[in-house]
Parts: sequence; C-alpha cells; structure tokens
Amino acid sequence: MPYSLEDLTEVMETRSAGGRPSPDLLPHVRRRIRRGNRRRAAGGAAGTALAVAAAFGAVQQFGQASGDGAPPAMTGVADAAFPTSPPREGLDPLQELGFRMAGAKAGVRFTPTGPVSMITFRCSGRFRVYQVRNGTLSSVGCEGSNSGGGYLRTTSGRPVAFSVAILPFAAPQPSSVAELERYLAAHEPFPATWSVRIYSGACATSSCPFHKAVQGGDAEQPSVQGLRRIAWANHIADGRPRTIAFTPSGGTVRFRVTCVDGAAVAVVRGAGRPKIVECERAESVGVVWDGTGEPGERNRLTVAVLPAEAGTVTKGDDASLVAKMKGVTPAGKWGFGVYER
Repeated sequence: MPYSLEDLTEVMETRSAGGRPSPDLLPHVRRRIRRGNRRRAAGGAAGTALAVAAAFGAVQQFGQASGDGAPPAMTGVADAAFPTSPPREGLDPLQELGFRMAGAKAGVRFTPTGPVSMITFRCSGRFRVYQVRNGTLSSVGCEGSNSGGGYLRTTSGRPVAFSVAILPFAAPQPSSVAELERYLAAHEPFPATWSVRIYSGACATSSCPFHKAVQGGDAEQPSVQGLRRIAWANHIADGRPRTIAFTPSGGTVRFRVTCVDGAAVAVVRGAGRPKIVECERAESVGVVWDGTGEPGERNRLTVAVLPAEAGTVTKGDDASLVAKMKGVTPAGKWGFGVYER
C-alpha cells in the first residue's frame, strides 16, 4: 500500500533511532541499482510490444522505496481523455492509470467524488490482479477490457490509497499480504500493459452491491479493517465443501467471503443451519457478517461455493450441492476469511 508522508516520517524516525546504519546498506543499494537497470531495459523493450500502450505514452516510472527493503512502487501514467468518457452504473469516470510493467507493486491514489467508487482493470493478456488496502488482500482475474474489479464505500473528498500487483494467471496465488510480498521479492518485474480505471459517484443500478445502502435501504455491512485474520482459505468454485478451522480468543468472530470470475453462491455450514450467501455481485469487496465461536477451542465450519451456472441455491446439504453441480463446469475463485473481533 502506498505510504503517506506521516507513514514515511514514522518509519524514518524509528529506523534512525539507533543512530547506526545497517552494515549491509551498501550491498543493498547496489542490488537496487542493478535491479533498476534491468527494469529500465525491460521497459524499453515493452514500448513496442502492444499497441494499447500508446494511450499512455510514457515509460513506467518507479516511486520511492517504502524503507522496508521492498521494491519501490510503480507510478502509472494518467490518460487525460478518460474523465470525458461515459459513466458506468451512474458513477462518473474519475481516473485511469496505465502501466507497462507487471510483477511489481503499483501505487494508486484517488479522491472520490461520491459515496461509492468502482475500480476496474484492463490487461493485455491473462493475469490476476492483487490489491492491498488497509492490510487486506483481495484478487480478481484480468483479461482484455471486460475484466473484473470491485466497489468501495467512500467519502467524497477523502483520498483513498491502495497498492496493486499484476501476476501471471498461472502463478501461485498468495493468500496473504506477506505471501504476496515474498513472491514479488523473489521474482523480477516483466513487460506487460495494463491499466486501472476508477469511477466514483452514487450507484444508479441494482448491479452495484451498495445500491440499496446508497439509496437509503440496507445498512452498510461491517468492515474487517483493522481486524486480525485467524483463518483463510481460497479455492475454485466447484461446489465441494472445504473445512476451515480457527481458534478465536473471544466468543465473536467476523466472516468475509469474496467471489470473483464467476463464483456466485457460498454455502457456509457451522453448528446451526447452513447460511447461503449471494456473493457474486460483491466480487472482491466481499460479503461480511458476524458469527460466534468457542473461545480458546478449535472451531470448524465448511464452505462450499458454486459458480453462477449452477443457478439458485436453496439447500445446503451435500446431496443438494452435488445435484446443483451436475453437468456444471467449475468456474471462478472464492476466498473465505475469519477475523477476531
């Protein structure tokens, strides 16, 4: 996630408190210089790779390092014509940033103009987009101009910042921010053309998951921001139940399920009745709700997610899930997190 000036100041003050530089500082700087030279060479080769890059017209730049040894964040090139393009779902086009490199973190920052903002991606090939915002990792597939994205509840005039990393679709899928950082540290960036588009305003269609809340209907769902995640699982939406175990320190927990690329309905089974969650529209934003658990004990629940092709799901038992998936091809990905409250 991009750092603010206050964040950078705090990091610098903390690291300078000892008064002595790290003994391996010079080798680290030399490695960073060599890596930067390789990136610049690759960026020059990428300039002629794809015609879509011409809309942005500049070689990718890298911002300052975060100070923690991680690679610097890329900064995109804005498309000046995008704000004059048509709105989507009642949301006005706000900003489009183009990039010519992938496999590294890119910083995105925008100032919303309404209570809802939509983020979409366009990619020159088949990739997966990983977003990190407020310490939470989410992902969505990206291929061509009709790729996935997500929605955010925002406040007009209050800036929003997050980081994005584009990885090959076939690459191992990290399930945490730490795993993503390790992957990026172990792999070099590579040429690829992609962009992020941001719209903001008030939802005007029911396909927006926040439509009812914005129109004064349903209340806003709870947030997992700042909560510690104690369990995580992600799989293909194939209707098969997966067991998720967690040990909470208290009696209440918060659940979050995300469904992307065609995953549509989650069936969550614990001690009580199965909970059927329509998660397709929420995409990487996810559906969040509160639950209970036995503190200090190993709790277990099962999660099965079906693709949209399976149709409406009304029962959550094994036989019903098998029947729903008969003749249906697994499609899409889902993630399920358990958080301490």
